[in-house]
Amino acid sequence: MAEAVRISGYTYAGDENGAPVKLKTNGWSKVAGKWFYCIGGQYLFNTIFEIDGNYYGFDLEGRMYDDQEFYINSQAFRAKKGGSLYRKEWYKEKRFDVVSGYY
Repeated sequence: MAEAVRISGYTYAGDENGAPVKLKTNGWSKVAGKWFYCIGGQYLFNTIFEIDGNYYGFDLEGRMYDDQEFYINSQAFRAKKGGSLYRKEWYKEKRFDVVSGYY
C-alpha cells in the first residue's frame, strides 16, 4: 500500500509492487491508486486542508481519504467519492436508510 516517506529531502511512496516512486514537490501525486498532496516539498499528514475551495482529509501516511468516514483529533469527517469532504451538507449512508450530516 502506498505510504509517503521522506528520504534525503525527497518524498516517495511505494507503487503496487513496493517500488519507490518520487512524488511531486507541489500539488497532487497518485501512487498505487492513492492520492497525496504536497505544498513546498511538505506532504500533508493527519490533517484537513483546503485545496482550490474544497477540503480534503489525509491520513497518518499522507494518503487522501476517499469515500469514507474518518477521524482526526477525535472529530468525525466524511469524504465524498473523489476525496472532497462533506461540509454543511447532508448525505444518505449507503449501508443503512439513515441520513447523517457532516460539516
